[in-house]
Amino acid sequence: MLIRAADATHVYDSLDLSRLSGALNPAVVVTAADLAQTGMRVPEFYAGDLLCPVGKTPLYLGQPVALLIFEDFDAFDQARLALRDAAVLKFGKETGPVTMPNYGAFRFTRVGGPTPDAPDVYSPVKNGWVSPGRFENTGPPMGAPLPIPTGQAYAEAATYGENIRAELAGNNPALLVLDREFETQSVDPMALEPESGLAWYDARRKNLELVVSVQSPYEAAESVAYLLGNAQAAFKPARINTNFAYCGGAFGGFDHTPFPLYVALAAVFFPNRPVRLANNRFEQFQSGIKCHAFKIRTRIGVDRATGKMIGFAADHALDGGGLANFSADVATVGATTALGIYYVPKVDVTTYAFHSRGVTAGAMRGFGTLQTTTAGSDGR
Repeated sequence: MLIRAADATHVYDSLDLSRLSGALNPAVVVTAADLAQTGMRVPEFYAGDLLCPVGKTPLYLGQPVALLIFEDFDAFDQARLALRDAAVLKFGKETGPVTMPNYGAFRFTRVGGPTPDAPDVYSPVKNGWVSPGRFENTGPPMGAPLPIPTGQAYAEAATYGENIRAELAGNNPALLVLDREFETQSVDPMALEPESGLAWYDARRKNLELVVSVQSPYEAAESVAYLLGNAQAAFKPARINTNFAYCGGAFGGFDHTPFPLYVALAAVFFPNRPVRLANNRFEQFQSGIKCHAFKIRTRIGVDRATGKMIGFAADHALDGGGLANFSADVATVGATTALGIYYVPKVDVTTYAFHSRGVTAGAMRGFGTLQTTTAGSDGR
């Protein structure tokens, strides 16, 4: 059983399991201190605390704080009911949500040639991708180029981009400008089966057997190996055999998920016995990978005489939630597909994905395109 934080604005002080006594006492309680003591490592893709340490504010709502392991299912089931409405986590000083750098920020600017077949005057394909130079690491990207050395690569794109925006804002009577704002919500994929896993760690043979249901099996195997690769001898398997089951309709929600890491931890902290870790539907909703919430502003300029679109500018803000996951990639794909199938000679799109205390968002089906192309189509 994973105990998760329902508060991400106060310092986590302690874990109160006084409601669990006698047969309901967990056989093992794993905390952040145990992970540090035994030498567990967090894979770079999941950078952040696997379990929130005492004295820190949780990174996000639903961040695991402790892993409780029980001898049998009956004890687990009764303990889950006993803790369901209990305030088992004690919090102290209010800090507000944790502030972290953006997960990614990009600007995609294109100025086409005199005809669609002519070489571009400027484009990411011709001139390369750019990210804004910044004084700060959070908040929306800067519009105009900054007078700092790290902003020089960005300056050319920003200059072209600001010219496009000025043209759309110029109140030209020959140009129809559609200016719209859109928002999409954080969406759960509602996989037919919540995340779950089985494991067995044979401490004598140092053999770890896992059965998990994910969409990225090679990544999951490598992440588990990295997690345990530098652990103390008693917790470090010599061989890991990972078996992968069907997902039951995950649509990206089981792609690069940290859940297998917790399954592996349960096994090595409770050796020589089979363990099962499984979300119920509420826990999956509370912690599973989500579709990004977008805030979008789109401006489209249409030549009244020809009916052709001649300019497009958009700004995207993606709520990536508590961990980076694929947020930077989703921002990129959403931005580069915002125009759908349409050709427009002058395009300027800024996008950034930011950290929040929300549930982690990742590689949901569509990968940002459903949000941005829908906004573009509705805007037209």
